[in-house]
Amino acid sequence: MKHKKTIKNLPPEHQILIQVLGDNNRNKIENEQLQYLDTKKLVTLSERHRLTPILFNFLYRHQHLFDRQLISHIKELTREHTLKSLNLQAELLKICSQFNQRHISYMTIKGPQLSHLLYNDASRRVCVDLDLFIQNRDEFVSAAEILHESGYIRTNYPESSNRFKQWVFTTGKHESVFINRTSGTVIDLHIRPVGNTLFSARFHRYFFTERQSYEMNGIQLYIPSLIHYFIFLCYHGAVHGYTSLHWLADICAFYHKYPLRPDEILKTSEIFRLKRHVELSLFILNKYCGTSLPADLIRLWENKRIMRKLVSRFHSNLTRERNRIFTLKGRTEKTIYRLLLAKGFSGKADVVISIFTRYFYRILKLTEFKNRR
Repeated sequence: MKHKKTIKNLPPEHQILIQVLGDNNRNKIENEQLQYLDTKKLVTLSERHRLTPILFNFLYRHQHLFDRQLISHIKELTREHTLKSLNLQAELLKICSQFNQRHISYMTIKGPQLSHLLYNDASRRVCVDLDLFIQNRDEFVSAAEILHESGYIRTNYPESSNRFKQWVFTTGKHESVFINRTSGTVIDLHIRPVGNTLFSARFHRYFFTERQSYEMNGIQLYIPSLIHYFIFLCYHGAVHGYTSLHWLADICAFYHKYPLRPDEILKTSEIFRLKRHVELSLFILNKYCGTSLPADLIRLWENKRIMRKLVSRFHSNLTRERNRIFTLKGRTEKTIYRLLLAKGFSGKADVVISIFTRYFYRILKLTEFKNRR
């Protein structure tokens, strides 16, 4: 049974954005799309999905099809994003240089480095923060001290030394957030590659053990091995339901630039219990971005009821209001989606436990605040 919802069922603004990702002959722009295109909505969606620089590059190469005023507006927004991305790149290189000097074992994921990896341009991808993964948990304190010395403060960790509160926090979260109040730069310091893994942590323990050096503007950085990097991007996008299309843009560009074999990707992802995340990501790439994949894999996924449900949820989320996630119905749908995505008892149990620990931690924080008053 084939998945019935396709790119053709979406409004023209969404169709254009998805075509920007694949930008292939399979998804040519049609006159009907342009006839009913709401340019103001297109700009709003490109900002929401963090695709403005990629959209500008697409529009610039198809100037004869689009209004000059639209292209000029997108160009100005792209310029603003470029300045922010370049500032983040400078901060990333500074922090990584300090980590190198102190012999901190780290990896940089997403952000300007990923943009440079995919497009040879650190400003092509809209970046709002920096993500660094600490390989050795014993070095987390040292890494945090470096950030404090650079003007960062930790924002989401228990203020008290209560070990129970700290345990609740680290069980429900897999990163600690640091912010520089002067520059406004946010850094997520990751302590686990995958979040919410109380019962399934053993499957992901060695996920980011392999790293490779990557030179960026003369500075040596460290990133995950390419296949692990790709699987992580699939996991991250899938667990968030690809509610932001820039995550789909990442894996689309990654898959087309680097020669990773689908069978090797799936085999490796199965070791870490992330195969369903990767299958969903590749299935969406094929159905919406026109990415070529083995026909037997596509037939297999089309016949999986759970895969059709997950893709249907992705399709529906594209056109829903952004604030829906904050409603009771939205949160319930998100939980059901993550339960469908999780594999095995341990994965589904982690979804439930993570909800409990996050809310329990908020109650503890609220109690702590009231006691101080």
